[in-house]
Amino acid sequence: MSMLGLTLHTGPAYPTRVGNSVTRDTCPDLTLTKNIQYADWVNTEETLGSDHCILNTTIHTYPLARPYGEAKLPDYTKFRQIYANSTPTEEQGYHAWSQQLVSSLRSTETQIKLSEAIPVVDNHLLHLWEARRSLVRRWRRQKHNRELKIRIAELTQ
Repeated sequence: MSMLGLTLHTGPAYPTRVGNSVTRDTCPDLTLTKNIQYADWVNTEETLGSDHCILNTTIHTYPLARPYGEAKLPDYTKFRQIYANSTPTEEQGYHAWSQQLVSSLRSTETQIKLSEAIPVVDNHLLHLWEARRSLVRRWRRQKHNRELKIRIAELTQ
């Protein structure tokens, strides 16, 4: 094993298989690692009805540095209001219309810094949360409104 660069982590003082009245406790379950500097091996001594114990191997690594950027979240209600007031496509041409469309979308965006707590942003999920939150606020004022209750249940599922 040493020629292959393997490290044995199984502790012989902690048997991994429970014996019976005829056989003694043994260590048939081996934990081997290769090229890993920090690894912990623990015998939980839980069998869950089996004759083998549950083993826990923890490998310690350095935290990986992930590059986090910024996510852009558009406010679609503001965008729809701006778009409703725009000039028709026939008057300004498709190129100017597409530039106006993109610039109006960029003007409604908010920047969110991504971090380990917020690695990615799902725009659709955020929109559903906001819709549910607004429905719940309306429902608190109109608790007997059955339609609101049904719409909240649909968004929650």
